[in-house]
Amino acid sequence: MSYNEGVTKKAVIRFILETPGPVEEPKIRKSLKNKLGKKDDSNIRRCIKELHSLRCIQKMPTRKGYANKWNISSTKNLRNIKKEFPEMDLKQYKKTADIIDFTISKSLNVYMEQLSPVTIDKITDVPGKGTVTLPEPICLKWDSSSNKLGDFVQTVLKSESMFKAVLWEDIETLYPRWVEMSKLQRHLIQRYKDNNPPSPFLIIRNAFEHYVNRDVADGCENTGAVKQVRDNILNQWITTSHKQKK
Repeated sequence: MSYNEGVTKKAVIRFILETPGPVEEPKIRKSLKNKLGKKDDSNIRRCIKELHSLRCIQKMPTRKGYANKWNISSTKNLRNIKKEFPEMDLKQYKKTADIIDFTISKSLNVYMEQLSPVTIDKITDVPGKGTVTLPEPICLKWDSSSNKLGDFVQTVLKSESMFKAVLWEDIETLYPRWVEMSKLQRHLIQRYKDNNPPSPFLIIRNAFEHYVNRDVADGCENTGAVKQVRDNILNQWITTSHKQKK
């Protein structure tokens, strides 16, 4: 890939990510022709075709005789973009957040609903039998009245390594790994000992801190800035957790 082709392809990707919904190809060509100072749009046409073959962008259904429409609408698109253009920061775009929300967060919610309930022993007064210990199921799925799914999406987009993790792996594979990670953390160990595992909210909070620490260690982000983001997110979570307990 030549330098000019790389610039054009990344410009196509940015334009599609910045534009809500599917984008008509003539709009892409017209905008980039002016922005990049192209004499004609043949190079832009070729780059769009190549991005499609690389599965970085998706061709949307249109009626016969209408212009082609293109979109970036799946984690597969985002994965292929990161593979071809690793230097691009995809986290900054709303369209990326929408993809993560739809594909990752919703599947996480379904996954949590399918889990077998965890039980804990609870002392209960039973008429005629006195005080007995009975198992009580714990609901592990998300509280649908809260904004935890939205919190999850925004969390993922704060850490480059966590963002890559949810792009490259299914949440059904990642989440159990996050649970195992949380079992090693001092502030969560007692919950497991009491047979009362942390909520998914706390498990993801712990995973986020792990990924942000990795970002800092790898030097892929400004240490001070990333630590500030981490502290802000964790403080926000702590405040939210206290409110929910009350």
